[in-house]
Amino acid sequence: MSQDLGRFNKIQFEELAHALLREYGLPISKKTSEQFIDDFFTQIQMTLAQGNRVKFPGIGTLSIETKEERVFDCYLPHAKGTHVLPKRKVVKFNSSKHLSYRLEAKK
Repeated sequence: MSQDLGRFNKIQFEELAHALLREYGLPISKKTSEQFIDDFFTQIQMTLAQGNRVKFPGIGTLSIETKEERVFDCYLPHAKGTHVLPKRKVVKFNSSKHLSYRLEAKK
């Protein structure tokens, strides 16, 4: 499958579902494969929303990180002045060593 997906600069939701369907030749419809991908990402979202980490072996780990409130100065003419960025939660991705090595090898 890596050869099939390698031609995309970015992969769309439907393209991922169709690539999986073609690669494995599963006797399911395009709609079912798209539903499977949708359910997969929904499960990831729910896991992160509960505060848990999601690990993808060979790829990396998704986790939730809390960013503290901070004050910053903006120098743009339409928003000049001091602004406060409130405390918030963000999704953090840490790549695995395996992925990092593969990315470095492509340089």
